[in-house]
Amino acid sequence: MPPQDPELTSTAVVGALAEAMVGPLAAGVAGPDTIAGLITFIHRALGVPS
Repeated sequence: MPPQDPELTSTAVVGALAEAMVGPLAAGVAGPDTIAGLITFIHRALGVPS
């Protein structure tokens, strides 16, 4: 993982997850690719090599 501020990164990841999940789940429209897309996003945000 690249050097980065762990507090800022964790806050940003939690915020992104909340924003991506709360709306679709509340509306009942979270698609089957939602979780896979979030995992990909989080890996990229953390600098995990593909």
